[in-house]
Amino acid sequence: MKMPTWVWRLVEHFRVVLPVLVVAALAAYTWWLVQAMPDTSIKNQITKPHDLPDYVLKQARVERIDASGQPVALLQGRMMVYHAEQDRLDITSLHLIAKKSNGDKEASTLQAWANDGRYEGKTGDIHLLGQVRVMSSGMFKGEQLLWQPRLQLLSTDQPVVLQSPQGTLQGMRLRHNTNTGVTQLSGRVTGVLQAKSALNMAQ
Repeated sequence: MKMPTWVWRLVEHFRVVLPVLVVAALAAYTWWLVQAMPDTSIKNQITKPHDLPDYVLKQARVERIDASGQPVALLQGRMMVYHAEQDRLDITSLHLIAKKSNGDKEASTLQAWANDGRYEGKTGDIHLLGQVRVMSSGMFKGEQLLWQPRLQLLSTDQPVVLQSPQGTLQGMRLRHNTNTGVTQLSGRVTGVLQAKSALNMAQ
């Protein structure tokens, strides 16, 4: 039986188009398969170093010593988390004892307590955070204080309270040098000092 001419033309056209349709179908299937597969690239497998700590210690203490082998600082905490990339140690329930050597005699420079703390390995600075109390020529209280052992400087740009036998002062900023014993409160300073202390300050 002879097929009509238009049928033959349709068959020939389909034979020409069929490979193109097959290739397009394979390409669409391949694209779908790639999108459906989980991304296993190295970029997505690697977790950023700062997202995960290098180690976590509980009920820990870290002691720093100077070149002569004398202890200069003791850090204690309920938990310590170290990040190597930033060389940073995060401390929960911080207790700090800082010392300075004077020949063979060691004197305590200050003691500090805070809800949290952060030790910066590159600078040696210690950030005291949350209900901070520092004992050094009086009691300093605040929410954020910075201890810089290389400068022997305690400072803050946040409200702070100084309690001493001479009275209580409140200031907006603080600089306390443990080498010289000089304390500077600035900003709006309020408080009460004993008359004898005030006279000595005026002189």
